[in-house]
Amino acid sequence: MTLDLDNVAGLKVFGTEGSGHQIKCWTDLNGTKALIKINSKYREASKEESVSKFLDAAGISHVQYRKIKVTYQSKERIACICKSYLSSGETSMPVYNLLGDYGYTTKASALSIFNQVILDVTSRVNIDRQALIQGILTSLTIDYIVMNPDRHFSNLEIIMQSDGKCRISPLFDFGQSFLGRDGMISQSEFIRASHKFKSLPFSRNPERNLIDIAFAKQLTNLIVSNINNNIGGLNNLNIPNFHRYVIVSRINKLMAL
Repeated sequence: MTLDLDNVAGLKVFGTEGSGHQIKCWTDLNGTKALIKINSKYREASKEESVSKFLDAAGISHVQYRKIKVTYQSKERIACICKSYLSSGETSMPVYNLLGDYGYTTKASALSIFNQVILDVTSRVNIDRQALIQGILTSLTIDYIVMNPDRHFSNLEIIMQSDGKCRISPLFDFGQSFLGRDGMISQSEFIRASHKFKSLPFSRNPERNLIDIAFAKQLTNLIVSNINNNIGGLNNLNIPNFHRYVIVSRINKLMAL
């Protein structure tokens, strides 16, 4: 089935694709607000869907992405679709909007920047500090495992509830993961590409960006246990072979840190 966006009345499209960004639009999906993101040169839909399947099996809360076909400007395109994670009366705000004047682009340590972010956010909104820390550390661990290079401060969001309390959003936006690839490469090519991989937002060094390696290992142990119980192991993930290869390789590397 192909969703014809050209015939959706009042459709409001935003975003660009000239520099690899995505064309996006909100639409109604069986009475629920849903976001459609059309593939750019990075073929994001396949990565989003693979991470969703991985996190489903791992038992980690996340935005559920599904790959679909759409017609846009008279051309058939590949896209992904996800339901809004906001309930009635809720709004969201990027963590970036809550940061103060601290020099986040300075050469401060990853841990110092992380602690300042926690301070800035908790001083500006009513959010449980420990839940915020755990939510961000979880995101950083998953980003490490799937090799997501795009976790800038606008890709971490705070949800503001109608009662004034806040919580961190479920995990979302993994479209540039897996080294931007779908097809398999050799082990030597993967090793070379891994050495060039850079992370965000606290350090370009992926290991330093984890902030708390003990937490990352504990979470990874839980993820592997859940996957073993739910689908019988990592090798049973129904995703492209290279995506599965990345996940297994990065889990092994993380646990060896």
